Amino acid sequence: MTSIDLRAFHHSLSLNRFESFYKLTNLERDKLEEVLVSFSTSSYKEKSNFILRETYQQIEASFSKNLKSTLHKFRTNSNCIGAFLIENLPIDPNLPKTGDLDSKSTSYSEALLISFSHLFGTPYGYASQRNGKILQNLFPKKEHRQKQLGTGSTFLNWHTEDAFHRYRCDHIFLICLRGDSDAYTLVSKFNVFKIPPDILSELTRPNYIISSDEAHGKSFLQKAPILFINEDKISFRYDPMYTKCLTNQSLKAFEYLQSVVDENSYKIALKEGEVLIIDNNVSIHARSDFFPKFNGKDRWLQRIVTLNSTIASEIVKKSNPNIIDI
Repeated sequence: MTSIDLRAFHHSLSLNRFESFYKLTNLERDKLEEVLVSFSTSSYKEKSNFILRETYQQIEASFSKNLKSTLHKFRTNSNCIGAFLIENLPIDPNLPKTGDLDSKSTSYSEALLISFSHLFGTPYGYASQRNGKILQNLFPKKEHRQKQLGTGSTFLNWHTEDAFHRYRCDHIFLICLRGDSDAYTLVSKFNVFKIPPDILSELTRPNYIISSDEAHGKSFLQKAPILFINEDKISFRYDPMYTKCLTNQSLKAFEYLQSVVDENSYKIALKEGEVLIIDNNVSIHARSDFFPKFNGKDRWLQRIVTLNSTIASEIVKKSNPNIIDI
C-alpha cells in the first residue's frame, strides 16, 4: 500500500486553499490564545460544565469568519478526501510528559477540541467505552502495543468509527499535543459509483455481521449493510477486523472494497497545534504502526466524536445526555 502524503497534497497548487486545510494566521492564533489563557484544567477535567454552551461559545466567538465558514462548508459537503486539517493553533504551554494528565496545568487542547466539535454537532461518548469519557486521551501504552486500539502502536486497521452502532459518529476530531513523525493517520475516500454495479449492490445488502471492538469492553453485534446510499449521500460501516460476511457474494464484495480502500489512501503525521477532522460517513481511516519509546515524549492526541443529529433520549444516561448507554 502506497499512500499520498496529505500535507504535500493539500499544499499543492492544484487545490483551492480551503479545500482540505486551513492555516490560522498568526493574528488569528494570537486572538484565540488570549481567550484560551482564561481556561484552566480545573474547569475541564471531564466535568459537564465545561461543555455548557456559554463556555464553548466564548471560544467560538474568537474563531475568524473565514475559519467558521470553511468548517461549515466541510461539515455540509465534505471534500475530495473526507478530511480537513487545521494548522497553527495555540499550543498548551509547559506540556507535561505524555499521558501525565494530572500535571497538565492548561486546557488549550480540550477547549479547542470541544469548541470545534460543537460547530459540527453533538459531542458524545459511550457508557461502554472508556467509562463514558467524551474527550479521550490517546497515547501509546506498553500493554496495548499489539492491540487494535488508539492506545496501541501496531498498524490500526482500516475502519469507520463504531461501525456496529446505529448512532455511529458523523465526524471525528483529533488534536495533536505532541507529534511523532513516524506515526501516520491514514484516510481513504473514493467514488463508490465507480465500483462495479453487482459489487456495489451486494455491499448495500444486510449480509454482514459487525461487532464492537475491544474498547467497548463487551461485545455488541449488528447485522447490517457495509454501505448505505440515499440519493447522492453515502455512509460506510466498515471494520474488517470485526466483520463477518454471511454469503460468498458478500465476501467477494467485501474483499473488492478492501482493495479499493488500500488504493485510495492519504497519510499525515500530525504535528503539535493541528486538528484533523475526519468525515466518518465517507472517509475510512487507519493508523500506521510506529515505535514509541515510552520516555514521556511519545505521540499524544486527544479525540472527540460528534453526531449531526439529536441523540434519542431513551438511549442516553439520565445523568448525562451526551453519553449513549448501550
